[in-house]
Amino acid sequence: MANAGLVRAGVVADLIQATAWVFVAMVYYLLLRHVNENWARAMVILIARVFYGLWLVPFGLLAYESWLFPKALGVLLVGGGACYLVGLLAVFLGPAFGEAVTTFMTLIPTAAEVWMLGYLLVIGVRSSPPTGRAPVAV
Repeated sequence: MANAGLVRAGVVADLIQATAWVFVAMVYYLLLRHVNENWARAMVILIARVFYGLWLVPFGLLAYESWLFPKALGVLLVGGGACYLVGLLAVFLGPAFGEAVTTFMTLIPTAAEVWMLGYLLVIGVRSSPPTGRAPVAV
């Protein structure tokens, strides 16, 4: 009761971040649905925080298969999704051991998500597929 205002602020902040997350998922879906519609749908469904980091697996597959992002980024995103699962299982199966494993397992997904954010902010998505040839003037 002493911190009721703080609790209310926390609830409002969580509602704001959840709403923003829905819009981020929609943007990723619109950006990557041309690669594979099913993977894009899976990515959006798995952001519901039921499976927390599992959404990184279809997101990574989409990034890898598209020409919009570096292939290494797609591989790291898939690895990040797998690391979240390993960390979750470790905490579930052995809480004491799981805490140490989870600390290590969050490094790869964090690196993948930061790289994606940095890539989008600094470079953006590629506007045309790489062909290896210089553009021809018409």
